[in-house]
Amino acid sequence: MDRKFKSMSTKMTALKQKIAVADKAGKKNEVYLLVQELRAEEENEKFFYTLYCAGVGNDNQDVAFFEKYVSVVAMKYKRVITLAKTFETYRKKIPEADKYGLDSHALNKIVCTYVDDVAVLKKRYKCETMQLPKIAGLMANNIVKFRPIIPKVLSENPAPFINEVFAVYYAVCICSDFSVKDLEEFNKSAECRVFFEDMKYLFGRSFTSESLIMIFKTLCMFRFPSSLKKSD
Repeated sequence: MDRKFKSMSTKMTALKQKIAVADKAGKKNEVYLLVQELRAEEENEKFFYTLYCAGVGNDNQDVAFFEKYVSVVAMKYKRVITLAKTFETYRKKIPEADKYGLDSHALNKIVCTYVDDVAVLKKRYKCETMQLPKIAGLMANNIVKFRPIIPKVLSENPAPFINEVFAVYYAVCICSDFSVKDLEEFNKSAECRVFFEDMKYLFGRSFTSESLIMIFKTLCMFRFPSSLKKSD
C-alpha cells in the first residue's frame, strides 16, 4: 500500500494556485471547473494518494487543501488506506493469514457506499463531521456486506468468518482512534472475547448500520470515552 513519496507536478501546482485565487475572488463556477481538472490530474499523478499512504496528516498544507476542495476523494483515500493497513496488522494475528488477500473491487464498493452513507447521515443528523462510532458502524456494515477478504485459493478457506471478525476488529480500532495502548488494554479485558463472539453472532442475524453505530457508541462510552470527542 505504501508508495514512494513524490513531488507535486508543475501542472498540479498551477491548478492548486488557480483554485486558491478563484476561491478568494468568490468565483464558484471557476473553482468547480478547476477542481474537476485537479481530480483528473490526481487520477494520473496519485500525488495526494501517496501523502495519505505516508500517513501525512491534515496539518500538512497540501492535505488540508485536498480535503477542503476534493473532500469525497480524500474520504475514500483515508478509508481504503486505513482498512488495508489495518488488515495487514490483523493478518499478523491469525495463523491462516497467508491464505487470504483483499479484493480491490470489494474495497472500492465499500468506500463508495461509505461515502453515500456519510452523505445521508450528515443530512439526517445535520452535522458537518462524523463521530468515530458512526464511522465504525458504517464501515463494519460494509465489510460484512461486501466481504473484501477472500481466500487466495477458493478451496482453501479455513476461516469462513474472517470478514465478520475483521469487521469488528477494524471498528474497534476506529473507536480507539487506533491507540495501541487502548487496544491492548481492551484486548486483555474479560469482555473483549465476549464482545467479539456476540458481534459475530449478530452478523448472522438481523442488523443495520445504525444499530451497529449505537453498539460502537456504547462501546466508546465505556471503553474509549475520549474518542466520542473526536470526529472526521
